[in-house]
Amino acid sequence: MRIHTPQILWHNGTQNDNGKNAPLLSISLLSIEPPEHVLTSSSPTSTTPYPTVDILATAGNTAEVHLWSLDLAATFTTSPPAQSSAPQSIFQTSDYDFIRHVCLLERHERSVNSVAFSPDGLNLLSAGDGGVIILWAVPASKRGKGNGRYFWSDVVKESDLACKVVNASCEDIMDVSWAPDSKRFVVGSLDHSVIVFEQGGGEGEWSCVWRNNRDHVSYVQGVSWDPLGGYVASMGSDRVCRVWGRKKVGQSKKKEKKVLAESNGVVDDENATQKETEIKTLLTNGKFEVHGRSKAMKYREAFVGGQHQQIKKYNLFADESTVESFFRRLSWTTDGAFLVTPTALWDTGDENKASFATYLWGRHRFDKPMAVLSGLEKPSVVVRPCPTLFTIPKTKSESCKENTTKITPPYRSIFAVLTLDSVLLYDTFQIGTPIAIARGLHYAGLTDCTWTSDGRHLLVSSSDGYISVLQFAEGELGTVYTPKKAVTRPVKPRPVHQNEGEKLPPCPPGQSATIIAPPSKKIKRTIVPATTPKSDKEKKRITPVLVSTTHVSSQRVKNDDATDVVTGAVTDLSLEGRVKKKKKRIQPTLIDLS
Repeated sequence: MRIHTPQILWHNGTQNDNGKNAPLLSISLLSIEPPEHVLTSSSPTSTTPYPTVDILATAGNTAEVHLWSLDLAATFTTSPPAQSSAPQSIFQTSDYDFIRHVCLLERHERSVNSVAFSPDGLNLLSAGDGGVIILWAVPASKRGKGNGRYFWSDVVKESDLACKVVNASCEDIMDVSWAPDSKRFVVGSLDHSVIVFEQGGGEGEWSCVWRNNRDHVSYVQGVSWDPLGGYVASMGSDRVCRVWGRKKVGQSKKKEKKVLAESNGVVDDENATQKETEIKTLLTNGKFEVHGRSKAMKYREAFVGGQHQQIKKYNLFADESTVESFFRRLSWTTDGAFLVTPTALWDTGDENKASFATYLWGRHRFDKPMAVLSGLEKPSVVVRPCPTLFTIPKTKSESCKENTTKITPPYRSIFAVLTLDSVLLYDTFQIGTPIAIARGLHYAGLTDCTWTSDGRHLLVSSSDGYISVLQFAEGELGTVYTPKKAVTRPVKPRPVHQNEGEKLPPCPPGQSATIIAPPSKKIKRTIVPATTPKSDKEKKRITPVLVSTTHVSSQRVKNDDATDVVTGAVTDLSLEGRVKKKKKRIQPTLIDLS
């Protein structure tokens, strides 16, 4: 691992602080592959590959967004400068030829707190104080042949990009996060709001489709969208992490429920592509709606005391005065299997001896943390996953077996955790022990970090106005994981060996043997009549009828249509008279016997 800290002016300060770096609050990196027409037109015998360009967007305590072009691969090819016989330091010097300023975006009027490129590379989102959201997009005329993201390498001025200002109607925005389909994004603001925006019918039209300002009771300092599209998570200074699950949408409820249930964050080699495509199609085309109330993670219960044990609640996260940062930037792992939350506290039960930590929450399991990364000297503030998955190491020591997670997919995901003064790298295979640590990189607190697409470079920003580049040699973090592709092979009839089954007698010359399968059993079907006559043994309620013996008056029960309403039980008793459709009260008649 090598570390570079270029001594350049990334952001100029105010007019009174000319020549001094302004604090950097957010950075985002977009790795651009060569366009398709360049790859097809290049000579197959050429030994010089077309370079991959990285576009870096930086934002800070100024009303500006800077775009930079980085050639990070050149830093490995450049030989280190000659030094004395003293041990070589990991901090290398460079002439910074791999950094080139592209252009300046200055539509904002106040500080920009967060920037993020969309997953498809066609949009750059910047948001900051005053609730202003600006989308910088590749023009529609430059998106031909699916190579729109490469247009960023040709940008020279602000007018080359399409600019759209989105009305958020909220206070200062602290963090943003894109949905995996690049059709939606979520922001968190100081007025306790979590807002989701969606791209409308027209090109570049964005509107608010969901807003929640009731659950959080203080500033929202971090938001993250699930890479599988099923959840939206947020953290605030109220010491609560909240997760909203999307409603199951789609035409076929059974199919959608099955597809969403299979999105457990573990990639299946053979069916991964098909499952992910179905999930993304359902979530992208469906209307954004959350399912019920959010899941709140705030307290942890533990038993304390000797013989008389009692349940005591501990806060999961640190308060605002302890964190000493504007941000609580949580994130999901690349595969969506874990939600990693910073600014955590781990209390073993001793009074006033809580240590700083980072929590890993299993997908769909937000009742308690699945793993605790404890032992931090200062609170963690930022979590960023590496976009590349790596294979599991072949050599497994005893310590690795004790710290491994219960879920063992065929790969491991690496993520970076930033504290105020340190950078720690963890993976999802060996939990608890960092695989790399870098400390003392800057004089002020760290604010954000971003990875390259190949996972070999990690850029870290600080509020002192500088950026450090952590470079990893090929294979230093591990072997890149490549999912196995499903191969459809034709089914060939298996030959029958002589030792299998019964031996068949030889056939006469010129004839062939024919094996006849035994006839299948017929299914017995019973025809049930539509109306079954009622049995005489069934109990029926008999309605009593008052019958006069002599001199019955003309008010007797009529026989009209009596056959249709007489029940079987009444017929069997052979009572005189018939029963009418409706029950009527019989008026008694006085008979003169004189």
